[in-house]
Amino acid sequence: MILFHHDKKLILQGNAELSGTAANKLTLDFLAPTGGKGVYVNHNATAKINNCIIKNAAAGIYIDNDIEDLEIKNNTFENCNFGIRLEQNTLGTPYIFDNTFTNCNRGIFTVSLASVNIGRNNIHASVPIFLVNTAYPIITLNQLTPTSLNNGAGIYLHSCGGGMIRKNDINNFYNGIVLAESSPQIGLNKIIGNNSAGIYIGAGSNPNLTPGYAEEEENIYLIDDGGFNYVNNNGNNPTDGSEIYLNNSNPTFDFGRNTIKDDRQTTTLLMNGFYDGEGAPLNARYNYWGMNGADPIGRFGIPVNIYPFLTESPAFENTSVYSYLIDSYSRPIDTVFVVEEIYDALSPLENLIALAEEYFYEQSYEEALAIYKNVTSVYGDDGLSYDTYARLYIINMLLRSELPEFNQTQTLYEQKSAQTEDANLAYTLQHLSSMIDIHSENYEPAIEGFNTIVDSLPDTEEALFAEMDAVTAEYLAGTSGVTLGKTSGKLKKNDIESLNEFYAQTLSRKFKFTDKLFNKEVELPKDFTLLQNYPNPFNPQTKIGYALPKKAKVNLAVYDILGRKIITLVDDYKEPGSYEVVFDASTYASGVYVYRLTTDNYVASRKMLYLK
Repeated sequence: MILFHHDKKLILQGNAELSGTAANKLTLDFLAPTGGKGVYVNHNATAKINNCIIKNAAAGIYIDNDIEDLEIKNNTFENCNFGIRLEQNTLGTPYIFDNTFTNCNRGIFTVSLASVNIGRNNIHASVPIFLVNTAYPIITLNQLTPTSLNNGAGIYLHSCGGGMIRKNDINNFYNGIVLAESSPQIGLNKIIGNNSAGIYIGAGSNPNLTPGYAEEEENIYLIDDGGFNYVNNNGNNPTDGSEIYLNNSNPTFDFGRNTIKDDRQTTTLLMNGFYDGEGAPLNARYNYWGMNGADPIGRFGIPVNIYPFLTESPAFENTSVYSYLIDSYSRPIDTVFVVEEIYDALSPLENLIALAEEYFYEQSYEEALAIYKNVTSVYGDDGLSYDTYARLYIINMLLRSELPEFNQTQTLYEQKSAQTEDANLAYTLQHLSSMIDIHSENYEPAIEGFNTIVDSLPDTEEALFAEMDAVTAEYLAGTSGVTLGKTSGKLKKNDIESLNEFYAQTLSRKFKFTDKLFNKEVELPKDFTLLQNYPNPFNPQTKIGYALPKKAKVNLAVYDILGRKIITLVDDYKEPGSYEVVFDASTYASGVYVYRLTTDNYVASRKMLYLK
């Protein structure tokens, strides 16, 4: 173990490696999560940090400028304000896999990155993944849980152009996923038991929750880059809770093959919010809405076209690989599978986009960019989707293009935003144009554009997000040495702690759920407690909550009425806090069951009733 006293930090530079072994991890204890404590990776370094335990740091690992490469694998982060904090890196793509985060405020926090790969992590934090101005994040196969039940968000994206959120388990937060001016592909996630919404799709967001088209060797396939999400039993908040919540956004659900259900009460809303489709409903056909395939009419607070809908939860078997996703160092990220081959003729436009996507997944970005330029030139008046325009910005970022290339893309965005009659598309194109200004360090026009939104749309979510964008641009200008004519004065200091505090205060001021999303401190339980399951009676799932005032070895098991153990739900050491687990009785008979919580200092049991 290495102890760091008096706000000391460990600096890695050049070609550096910091590693223990899987059996004997290297422990770095910074003693208190304050100041600049942590492992700092210097400018232009290539660093590997593997098999370490990093404790009590302000930021367990952090960067604030371009690095060549950063690999963070098989580490444990304990009691850190930020587990990993990455800023202003458009050179390399950090690779963050197979780590464990316990009792952190933010698990992984980024500001102004081209891309980042985050996978197979187990993150226990108030907000496990919080990304700002990150053009193309891939977030896959993570297990995300809150430090306190019904608190925080599993994934928060702000001003992220695209990316992928895939195969994550996101349970028991206030909101599972929150999107603010962000438009990722969302597929194959399990989002269960979040208190307000499973997915909150905020203003300016255009996520895709459907499988996409892609070509391979002149064949056209439907691939699982989106859709097939399992969104269940969210929205416990009786005021405005729902499985999906929209606010002036334009998601794609049509033919999504998602399971979006809540069978606890068949009158609660599955989708809610504010949707302006210019007179047309949101198309969400070919999804499953629960209730054993019954018509879910009356369970939507916004106009939605759901017909035809699926009458059972769609099953998908990963049998045929479309693409192995790897990074530039050949490290594995994820696998995209074929859903089915498409035999019906596609339009010329659909064929071009399918070919462009083939090049994109092959990381042949120059070829993909050429096709997307052609598509926007030839078909620019044909109602192209947000995804098509966004790919230009994303590919420029992934290619680390020169400024003239960005300027061409920005000119296109400005022309199309002036021509389109789609207000949501115009808004998102203007926002992408501002992101290019920030990347090009043209901070003042970007800030002016954001402030125009604040002034013209007061007391709206658009204004809230624009205010955050403007202050983020101020922060980036200050750290880049750019002097602005004037600033808002909303940052106490031009440092990351002040920026994070501003985010918390701003979101808490207006956002309905942020009183719980951004609590800086969570009060720990005073006593051991085993709560009554909810709902009770239940069919087939119920939640069991418990609280721990201190770290303890926990065993939570379920017994039938004759005292025979039928399942162990928890058998592990747990940090102090409140927890909730889901018991699924679908394979058991109806009747009374007993669940028992056992620790070294506490034993308690309660009954529950399963009614099929």
